[in-house]
Amino acid sequence: RLNHFGYGVLRESAVLVSDLPSPRRTTRLSSVLDSEAAVTESSRSQWFDGLAQPGTKLTQFNVTYKFGGAAVADAERMVEVAQLICRFPENAPVVVMSAMGKTTNLLIEAGMMSLDSQACDIPELMPLMEIKQLHHEAMDLLEVDDEAREEVDRLLKDLEQLLVGISMLQEVTKRAKDNLVSFGERMSTRIFAAYLRRCGVKSKQFDAWKVGFISDDAFTSAELDYPKTMAACKSALTLA
Repeated sequence: RLNHFGYGVLRESAVLVSDLPSPRRTTRLSSVLDSEAAVTESSRSQWFDGLAQPGTKLTQFNVTYKFGGAAVADAERMVEVAQLICRFPENAPVVVMSAMGKTTNLLIEAGMMSLDSQACDIPELMPLMEIKQLHHEAMDLLEVDDEAREEVDRLLKDLEQLLVGISMLQEVTKRAKDNLVSFGERMSTRIFAAYLRRCGVKSKQFDAWKVGFISDDAFTSAELDYPKTMAACKSALTLA
């Protein structure tokens, strides 16, 4: 089943559809990036070498990879995913990617906390601060370009404004919830595509509606129009 909002990444083209939200949980800021503590400068220097462009002899995409939140939980996991997809030169991949780690949970938690918060207090919500720290540290470690960083920062600002709106309206509508949980995939795919480019691998991020994903308007439980979506994706996702 699909959220109303789907999102995407990769190579010359790609598409990603967001996962259904996980059960609510509470996470402390100090625990978000525990795995990053083991990353040293010497080990990180190897993150940007040795990746080869996959599918150089192909004229169309021939495989789709899907990676869940645990597989892209932090910068180090993203490096491992990149190494994996570049290991098979015979494939021209479309990569479908979830939000980083527990980002979806944190987004839902932030939405719920906004109902009990003043608009002026939204920037200090713990889940929002955790989301910002996770993505900023990933961008720093993966040395993403300024364009990608600006796009992610813009999304973080849009997220904050959405939470302010929830606080003021005192309601999380189904449409707002779909919008809320979409931010994780939209940020993770931009960071990942930028990291590939940093490594010399041609990549391009796409949000799903940019390649023609069409659904009904049943927010939180939307169904795809498969004939129209498949035709649009076939036209949009090309190596030409």
